[in-house]
Amino acid sequence: MINVDRLNVLVTFAQLGSVQATADELDISQPTVSHHLAKLAEETQATLVVKKGRNLQLTQEGQLLVSRGTVIVQELARLERDIAAVTRAEHGTIRIAAFPSAISQVVPLLMRAMPTFHFDIIDAEPLVARQLLERNEADIALTFRYPELNGDFPTTHQVLFQDPLYLVVAQENYRGIDLHAYADDTWLLGCPQCSAHMHAVLHRVGLHPATGYGSDDYVAVQSLIAAGLGVSLLPALALEAFTHASVTTKKLPGMVRDICVETLPEHLASAPVNRVWEELCHNDIVRNCLPSGAHES
Repeated sequence: MINVDRLNVLVTFAQLGSVQATADELDISQPTVSHHLAKLAEETQATLVVKKGRNLQLTQEGQLLVSRGTVIVQELARLERDIAAVTRAEHGTIRIAAFPSAISQVVPLLMRAMPTFHFDIIDAEPLVARQLLERNEADIALTFRYPELNGDFPTTHQVLFQDPLYLVVAQENYRGIDLHAYADDTWLLGCPQCSAHMHAVLHRVGLHPATGYGSDDYVAVQSLIAAGLGVSLLPALALEAFTHASVTTKKLPGMVRDICVETLPEHLASAPVNRVWEELCHNDIVRNCLPSGAHES
């Protein structure tokens, strides 16, 4: 029977092309790599590599074993990750990926509601959070999306609530909520998704202003605004977490983003993950974290 560890050595050698690189990648010695390749040749009763000059080269049999073996090694690695995820979830550890203002406003309420669970919190904007779900590096994701951008969900999802958007300007620069009043100001950008939405909003009303400084750090953006260096659109959740004392914030009618919870169907097969999902979707957490509007000035 083929030894899986030795098969992994051969697959790694095929990918990297040298015994030294294989040894470095697998954190073993060069003689150990050579030993595994020799033993694998004995197990398969085939010549897998031959010397060509100072290097080793795969034979036709070696290439065949690598082509089949790569799939086996990848599937075993995926199986190990899946088993680890189920084991971790069954013991009450949930990996939750969330954007910064959800971490500050929503996650604490979830943790308080489920004190017997341990949460590994991963700071991630929505696009990254979905990638983490797909790579099985997160169990649940708190994300947002803007309805105007019409993005499709590649996951199982539920919209939890709508998060209003606010115009944020320095107090001395406030000139009402008509965006045209700020046509000559620099508009400060956020994460890629927020920036795309801001551009769409401005273009829809016929504005093409200068833009600058892209950051998902809402504290930094507000500090720049307070210094008179620009204006921006920020969501209520971010302003609930922090509102600079020297800015004016005004809700923009009809402008919202959807706050969502996402996962994959296979994750919901885990009872603990399903419990967290139900807690977020159906219990008081959402009602308790709805933006209050107390930050408006």
